Amino acid sequence: MMSPWDILEIEPTDDLSMIKKAYSKKLKMYHPEDDPEGYQMLREAYDQVSKQAKRKKKQRVPVPDIPVEEVNNRPNRNIEEVNDQPTLNLEEKEEEELFDIPSLIKLPSHQNLEWDKEDAIEQFFDNAEDLYNDFPSRIEEEKWLELLDDDLLWDMELKQRISEDLLIFITQHYTLPKHIWLLLENQFEWRAMMESGNHGLDPESTANFLRFYKQRIGIYPSLSFEAIKYANIDHDEFLSQREEALGYLLTNELDEALLSIERAEAIFADDPDLLRVKADTLFKLGIITESIALWKKYLTLRPTDIDAKMFLARALYTRKMFSEAQDLCDELLASHPEHTGAISLKGKILLKEGRLEESRQQFKDLKRLVPYDAEAVTYLSEIHQLMGTPAYRKKYKHIFPKASLRRELQEKSFMNKLGSFIFNQFRLRTLIPIILVFVFWNMIGIGGNNITSDIPKWVLVTGSITFLLTDPTAEPFSITIPTVLLFLLIILCVIKILREWRHLIRAMK
Repeated sequence: MMSPWDILEIEPTDDLSMIKKAYSKKLKMYHPEDDPEGYQMLREAYDQVSKQAKRKKKQRVPVPDIPVEEVNNRPNRNIEEVNDQPTLNLEEKEEEELFDIPSLIKLPSHQNLEWDKEDAIEQFFDNAEDLYNDFPSRIEEEKWLELLDDDLLWDMELKQRISEDLLIFITQHYTLPKHIWLLLENQFEWRAMMESGNHGLDPESTANFLRFYKQRIGIYPSLSFEAIKYANIDHDEFLSQREEALGYLLTNELDEALLSIERAEAIFADDPDLLRVKADTLFKLGIITESIALWKKYLTLRPTDIDAKMFLARALYTRKMFSEAQDLCDELLASHPEHTGAISLKGKILLKEGRLEESRQQFKDLKRLVPYDAEAVTYLSEIHQLMGTPAYRKKYKHIFPKASLRRELQEKSFMNKLGSFIFNQFRLRTLIPIILVFVFWNMIGIGGNNITSDIPKWVLVTGSITFLLTDPTAEPFSITIPTVLLFLLIILCVIKILREWRHLIRAMK
């Protein structure tokens, strides 16, 4: 039968660090899913030898010097009490020799307490190291909660000491998921501690690690650790390369990102988050077709990822694969009707396909959700210009009057709409009738002076029209047919203005 040392493949030793290194090395060979029996055997061997090493370490705890006088001056009852103790068997004596200080030496209680604290702190950090070295446990929040649920942390002085020492440990063991970073920050408030200088790190290490730490507890994208939880790989090396690739991607150092991705793929190629980072990197490099393939592969692994669907839809749109892109948008909008990204992208697709009315409705929905969205206003303006072209208006029989389309881009308050209405009247089609009215009025005045200056001009206009209707050859007061045609044009312009005002009133309802 193999001994624990044979399983770990090391010589018997009391060196805990050597035992842990051997365990970590063998852990890569015994995958919990592929070989659960081997993993259980390894774990039991490690627990056995580590407990043995810790027990021997406790046996070597130095006994403080106590003056001989203090021992000699003890009351005789101590000796009598010892003599009166029941006789112990051999095993009990050996156990007492291993773990107990001779009963004749009674230490002051405060010294015992200090020894207990030191042992407890050492045990706490042994547990922390064991937790970190066991990768499946390292990413489990419950395991960290068990570690932090220690009575030592109720003592504020000890908590400060543990916090400083644990921070130093974490600066060297930092491949942790985001929820663990947030848990540690909530427990120890390391950000404030580093910013205030109340820590045990050197200034240069503090500046570098603080920047890294702020990213991990802030809005920096978090990648999942679940896919590699039981993978038989060098977890720390893989995570280091993956994090490096993400960092390069976020700073647009795309060639360096690809190199880190390749190194990570050499360790483990089927990680969904690595696929996502690579797909985004290739898209930014303009390698769209390969990026689309990677996004589709990613979605087979995580079919409910909304952001990934939007990335894929945008990539398809870029490649002018409008039908597939619209299907993805429709799928997103079926479950998330107010997803502004999907609404906007669908509007762009419909615009590219020439379906102006449907595209217009999409951007109107977007403007309703985000009233001051610049993209919605811009695209609505472009769509309205296209809908105002003669070809479109001829095809759709003036379904959308220009004034109505313009008003859609205005605010809905009465004063804003009234101001827009008045402003829109100062255009060429309004200025021409005003000029014609001025010319026509002067023509009436000149012709009227031959008869009498007391007759109002509106009477002259009415009389001229009456004469022309009854006798087209008549030329009263020098009013000719062109003059009346100008008058009719003015009437048509006034009707047009009144129609626009009616549309305004309807829009206000």
